[in-house]
Amino acid sequence: MSSETLDPAVAERPPANTRKRVRSRRRASPYVTLAAHGQPMIWLTGGALAVALAMILTLLAKVVWEGIGTFWPVEVVQVTLLDGKRLMGEIAARERYRPTAEEIEALPADVANIAKKRLESADGWAERESIRTGNFELTGTHFTWVGDFLIRETDRPQWACVVERLGDVDRSATGRFYGFPEAFLRDGEIAAQGPTASWQEYERFQGEVQARRRQKLALEKHDRGEVLRKRKAASLVVKQAELDHGPESPTVQDARLRQQQVEDATAADLDRINREIQELDEENLRYRLRFATADGATSEIALADIVRAYPANQLTWTEKLSVYGSRWREFLWDDPRNANSEGGVFPCIWGTLAMTVIMSLLVVPFGVLAALFL
Repeated sequence: MSSETLDPAVAERPPANTRKRVRSRRRASPYVTLAAHGQPMIWLTGGALAVALAMILTLLAKVVWEGIGTFWPVEVVQVTLLDGKRLMGEIAARERYRPTAEEIEALPADVANIAKKRLESADGWAERESIRTGNFELTGTHFTWVGDFLIRETDRPQWACVVERLGDVDRSATGRFYGFPEAFLRDGEIAAQGPTASWQEYERFQGEVQARRRQKLALEKHDRGEVLRKRKAASLVVKQAELDHGPESPTVQDARLRQQQVEDATAADLDRINREIQELDEENLRYRLRFATADGATSEIALADIVRAYPANQLTWTEKLSVYGSRWREFLWDDPRNANSEGGVFPCIWGTLAMTVIMSLLVVPFGVLAALFL
């Protein structure tokens, strides 16, 4: 076939081997920069996401590592200082530091001389411990820092007890208490004396006291709460009627009459519930445990105010696991107490769960519809 008879479009097409070389030149090389591929922002976004995930996982790991041992019961130490003062509690933290000259000069002369010699042998450095001393109603503080250059002796008394308390109304007797069981009192009279006999009586009656406290809580939250709810609902009807029809309208008079009827109908139940609660309180207040502190002071604690108590330096591994598990159960299921400084976080968990579910029910349908529309 001659060249005059060829189609012009076919004649202008480059040979097949030439087209292959053109396509091979257009193929991206794996050795060029990311910018040459036109995707640097994608890689930058992916790297930022990886860094953010690493930071989040690191933070969560630190929280778990620091928090998982918080509820583990530790030994109680008794520290005797150079000036004769005694402190007892749990070691919460340790750190290395350099005491200042003002700190040394504030000490008594004999104590300052010993402290200076100890610091000079350590090139001016010292270690100090944060001791959770508790007993806030007696000491006015929960923690105390103590430098090792001020310590004369450290021991672990056999009957050093940790007492976790509910706390009173004014929060003076709140937080943990550290002391030695001295006597068990029933109706104000000493029923047992000495640490061993007192602790045996405590273990004998504590279960009954805790059961009565739970019964009292159920009466307050459910039985009395239901009565007060009915009275509150009737009161709100009266308030709404006053807003809608005026304070002197016949509708308001009828609402007030129904409110009085509700109060009369629930008065007997409310009196009965209050009487049962008072009887439970009176029975629980019969039992008290007297403790002696490290500095010689004494304090009586009602068994009804004790959430948990144990001789920390006598616990076996099984008993430590029991305390550890009970603290986790309290943290996850109980209500907070003492201005949210103790107790559990169940209301927070429930509130977060409820808010998340409600928001999901409201947001997901609109989100799906918006996505389909877009």
